[in-house]
Amino acid sequence: MWQRLALAVASLVLIGFIQSVPFPVLDEETYLYIAEQLQPKRPYDWILPWPPYDTEDAFVFAHPPLFLWWIWLLTSWFELGLGASKFLAAFPFQVLLGCAAAVLLPRHNRTALFFFCATPIVSLTIARGLMPDLSVSALGAAAMASWWLGEQRKSDHFTVAAGVFIGAATMVKYPGALLFLVPLLHSETRRRMMLCFAAGLSVWLMGEFWLWTIYGRFHLLEVLVRANEISRGPLVARAAGVLIRLSIGAPLILLLAVQRPQWSLVGVIFGAALWWWAALPWALLPLAIIGGAAFLSLVAAFAHKHSESWLATWALVVLIGVIGGHNFAAPRYCLPAMLPLTVLIFRHSIRSFSPLVMGLVGLCSVGLSWMIGSGERRYVRAAAELAETVSSTYPSGYFSGEWTFRYAMRQAGWTFWRGEALCDQHIAVALQAAPAAVSEFWTPIQHWDGDSGSIRLLHAKTSTGYYAETVGKMPLMWSNGPLEQVQLWSSPSCNLQ
Repeated sequence: MWQRLALAVASLVLIGFIQSVPFPVLDEETYLYIAEQLQPKRPYDWILPWPPYDTEDAFVFAHPPLFLWWIWLLTSWFELGLGASKFLAAFPFQVLLGCAAAVLLPRHNRTALFFFCATPIVSLTIARGLMPDLSVSALGAAAMASWWLGEQRKSDHFTVAAGVFIGAATMVKYPGALLFLVPLLHSETRRRMMLCFAAGLSVWLMGEFWLWTIYGRFHLLEVLVRANEISRGPLVARAAGVLIRLSIGAPLILLLAVQRPQWSLVGVIFGAALWWWAALPWALLPLAIIGGAAFLSLVAAFAHKHSESWLATWALVVLIGVIGGHNFAAPRYCLPAMLPLTVLIFRHSIRSFSPLVMGLVGLCSVGLSWMIGSGERRYVRAAAELAETVSSTYPSGYFSGEWTFRYAMRQAGWTFWRGEALCDQHIAVALQAAPAAVSEFWTPIQHWDGDSGSIRLLHAKTSTGYYAETVGKMPLMWSNGPLEQVQLWSSPSCNLQ
């Protein structure tokens, strides 16, 4: 057991280190910015200088505070560089996820651990400790491993631990509460189910009550009532986006489809229908079909009540939660579903898979992990270098663009443009970093091309956006050219306004 645990933990930590990037990726810079302002006893008294957070009421837009406290603790108690902060933020959750994997993955089956670690969604997201997806996934996995041990050993201690982990996961992101459905539907006795609920709700509701004593409002209720204030993609597009990004980010779902060919046929129709309804390009039809076949295979595993159906419930509540509860379909949101998917596939003998299929899926997993990781590193570096070029050429101004570009420009002293009227100002616009629309009154001054590459995770011209279907329909694109471009504009003279 200890050897298996050490191997799982070491594998995840090593892969996380290999896939790490020396710059903030996606929303990591947002959480760093919040940590700079955070007051632990009033966790929502902060303002971000970009929509929708640029108001006095961050209460409705933020996750529960547990993850915010964690990043604040790291950045305020320890004087660390960015790379060390990212590693330490991820490390305890990599260990926790590794422990859960060692408990749940089949014994003496290192193939299962290989496929889990090689899955692109796993290998990339475990390196992003400054975003809450890894922590909620690790806490959720620890909860499910504890609950399973409680059921196997008839142990109240493990059952209570499962509830505490679910409560903690919920205080990181509210979708963690969906995991309560596993003990609700699959506990052998009502007593242990109630024990799990009592422990989990105690943790969660204590946090909610504490927030109510500070702000006079229930945070979850506020988030639900005002959810329409945050833009989100259409439901059908999110559903199709999840299936397509699962096919790219978790090739092992093909093995799940192979295990249940009858349901896979229905899933093919389901995936094709979503592809057609979402009006996606022809190139995405095979991915939608694979994703649909795997999803219906999960439904079949849930419907057939047996000892592994709880794994299907776990994976389904995560995926359905992404489709129904999130604003867009990000691959990292699917991380909590990767462990139950892997366990469900490899709980039975792998002899049912042909060596050709196993080899193909393994090769695709490793290849896509390398490809997406390489594309991400090169894009992040290109965006940071362009920001340095702009800020060294022009000492100050405004900028439009998100993620790494925003972080680097803020570090250089530039101001994020929020749509206000400007005069006699320079505005730097990063074309691939989800910028705001350029004003018709601005005049172009200069153009910079970043490092060239072939693997594109973000490309506005071809509607490519690996990170969300709202950024682009295509998850990946292969074309030569600059990975990022920045245009410098000048606003009209103040005398003309």
